[in-house]
Amino acid sequence: MQFSLLFGLPPVVQAHLTFALTSLVLGAVMLLRPKGDVRHKVIGRLWVALMAATALTSFFIHSMPMVGPFGPIHILSVIVLSGLVSAVRAVRRGDVAVHRKIMVRLYVVGLIIPGLFTLVPGRDLGEIVFGPLDARAQTILWLMIGLAASIVAVLYLRSAAKLTAIPLQGGRADAVPGPHG
Repeated sequence: MQFSLLFGLPPVVQAHLTFALTSLVLGAVMLLRPKGDVRHKVIGRLWVALMAATALTSFFIHSMPMVGPFGPIHILSVIVLSGLVSAVRAVRRGDVAVHRKIMVRLYVVGLIIPGLFTLVPGRDLGEIVFGPLDARAQTILWLMIGLAASIVAVLYLRSAAKLTAIPLQGGRADAVPGPHG
């Protein structure tokens, strides 16, 4: 790892990486721990803020422009911001199943898969993590990242099918008592 390259990146890229990596760790914590308690709500609010910051800072990074200064990653940023709003609205109206489904999708589609593609040869993070690579090593890395992204996508699709099949209880999925009972 070549951390010295990290400090040479523009401040907005450093901030974006910090928000994204912190979101990745907190998201894993959220997926593994019990849901619905005060800690879940506090960590969840922090995660939403970090994900929003990750998405918003991306609009100031223009490494792969296609339409003006914007590229495909900016479409994902809009989707992430919209998903965050939808997930918060869902949990506020008591629709825990929809909230859960959106949050899991945001974690996979908004962090894991794009994160894997930041490691490809020629990208800043790929250079920081792997250093300079010869052509053979670059090909192997591309194949490994493609395989990892495919595995994540398959696991995601399998879990999405399970999330869709959550039974309803009393008109709500996984009914969690709210402030009024």
